[in-house]
Amino acid sequence: ERKKGIVAAAVHPEGRLMPGRGTLLLFRSSASIPTELVVEPSLGPLLSFRGAQGVYPSQHFGVLAFMRQTFEDVRHAAVVEAAYRRDPNGMTAPHWDPDYAVLQEALNGTRPVFFAADGAEDIRQVLELAERYGFRPYIVGGDEAWKVADLLRGKQVPVLISLDFPKPDRWDPKKDTLPAELDAAVLREKERIEHVYANAGRLAAAGVTFALTSGGGAADLRDGARTAIEHGLGSDAALRALTTTPAQLLGIPHFTRIEPGFPANLVVTKGAIFDDDTRIVYTFVEGELEHGSPAGARADGDATAGEPVNIAGEWQLESSIMDQTRRGRATIQQTGSEFSGTTTVEEGTLRIENGSISGNRVSFVINVDIGGQMLQIEYTGTAEGDEMRGDMNMEFGSGTWRATRMRTPGEGA
Repeated sequence: ERKKGIVAAAVHPEGRLMPGRGTLLLFRSSASIPTELVVEPSLGPLLSFRGAQGVYPSQHFGVLAFMRQTFEDVRHAAVVEAAYRRDPNGMTAPHWDPDYAVLQEALNGTRPVFFAADGAEDIRQVLELAERYGFRPYIVGGDEAWKVADLLRGKQVPVLISLDFPKPDRWDPKKDTLPAELDAAVLREKERIEHVYANAGRLAAAGVTFALTSGGGAADLRDGARTAIEHGLGSDAALRALTTTPAQLLGIPHFTRIEPGFPANLVVTKGAIFDDDTRIVYTFVEGELEHGSPAGARADGDATAGEPVNIAGEWQLESSIMDQTRRGRATIQQTGSEFSGTTTVEEGTLRIENGSISGNRVSFVINVDIGGQMLQIEYTGTAEGDEMRGDMNMEFGSGTWRATRMRTPGEGA
């Protein structure tokens, strides 16, 4: 996750109705056990209107009735416990219920309730429950939140928008097809999905607080943000919705402050963060460095698709860093989209490792022993014919490199 520029995440258990509380994680590279990633072990509970399968409550009406009854029971339990604490004479000590304890925190307003709801009517019902029972709701998902934007703004309820957008069954977003050329079913699907794409931009225009999330799936945050930007969301608002806003909602605003004395949680990109060809160069988590994904790689770590070019052979290699130019020769063996080899430089013969190619995108690593310490240099770039060029990154700096092929396999000297 750090290679994608992701510093922290709030996670909740999967399930229906009331699956449990969430946890806030900080992706520390120094963590040796999972618990060292935990910043806040007990976020508010996640609730949803998804009923059980084959048992009560399965239908929406039954789910609502079940929730209302549960909240009433929690209220009653709190009244009984308060009475017992005031005067236990003649009373039996109340039983402790862990589920009620979590919901009691929510009804007291101690922690927010993360409520999964996409439809406008479902969101209205969440807000009605919240007003009746006194909890602070965070809408999770919120595909149709734009339809009730005024209500959300008035009640100051934030929305954690899912960027795990619905997948079209018939409409192809990549085709530049005029609406008049689509049949009715495809046109309806197109309009429905484009409303979801435009949701964040409309909430921003309405003054609703919102954050952008992966939605618990495999959605890529930058890809999803780009789609939202293409449909009306400003890039500055998108950046806030991925950084400072979720930090504030989760109670860790200091994690995003860039000032002396605060934790250094930073992402360094080469180019504007939401441009298609921008890559993550470095990610810092509490000051700990992580190199980003290779150049040309998508934010989800999958390199740009394409038949790998052939780079096998002998190359003249030149690198420039800190105003110094170094030259050497490299021999590369390639099998499909992977390659390895050696390069001969002043320090001796070094191995080329982790070589990969996708289309004409190239990435590899060279480890150099300097005074008994291994320095890893990451090379990324492109190959065109008998030429390669790109960027190189290491802990103390960055530079550029280029290479010219002298011979292909089988050619004589």
